[in-house]
Amino acid sequence: MSDKPETVDLAYIGRLVAAFEATTTSLSERAASAEKRADQAETRADQAETRADRAEQALAGERRRADRAEAARDAERAGADALRDRLHGMQEQLADAHAALQAAATAEARTERAERDKEQVEQGRETAEARADELRTRLDDMQVQLTTQQEVVDAAAAVRQADDTRRALGRWARLRVAWRSE
Repeated sequence: MSDKPETVDLAYIGRLVAAFEATTTSLSERAASAEKRADQAETRADQAETRADRAEQALAGERRRADRAEAARDAERAGADALRDRLHGMQEQLADAHAALQAAATAEARTERAERDKEQVEQGRETAEARADELRTRLDDMQVQLTTQQEVVDAAAAVRQADDTRRALGRWARLRVAWRSE
């Protein structure tokens, strides 16, 4: 190596400095542009994250609504089942009431028939009583006629007997009896 100082080319250093400054400026501009894009990307990422958070909140809300809807649907099913059970119970009660109504109608028809039969029996009894009264009256009339005829027969028998007795007596005895009875 030599002890001699080297000569520096100032023009070359100037060009190097200019090139360095140009490169630095270009790199600074590129860094600023990259930083700006990074900021924009970060802003977009923040916006995307905000949208993602909103989407998650909306999804959570939708899940809650879906859960509430499912709970409401379950409640509606339970209500429908309860109504169906109640309807079946009411249909059974209606069938029982209808059967009771038919039984009551049958009983009422039987009662009406029994009342008609009773009325017919009552009419028959009244007719029989009237016939019995008529027969009693005829019997009483016949009894009176019989008594009257018996009296006539008895009187005729008494007359016959008296006539027989009178014939059995002679004339003088008949006169005596006639005279005494006067």
